Amino acid sequence: MNFDYVADVARLNAATLASLASGPAPPSNVKMQTKELENNTSLTWDPAVGAASYEVVWRATSSPDWEDVQSSDLASATLKVRRIM
Repeated sequence: MNFDYVADVARLNAATLASLASGPAPPSNVKMQTKELENNTSLTWDPAVGAASYEVVWRATSSPDWEDVQSSDLASATLKVRRIM
């Protein structure tokens, strides 16, 4: 075992966790609104302290990766679904 390498990996993991911990909290009180016979979904939320903008990501339930993304500078977003999942 290369102890110097393992120590470097531990330092990198600690730095990554510190970076993630210093970010803003996720928004709270998220609400989803849909209209009958429409594929679009509207989301609203209470702004998180320290957040300058938001990014909403979504995917098909069968996909392991996020497939779509929409940015918003407001405390709301309307997701326009472009395809049937």
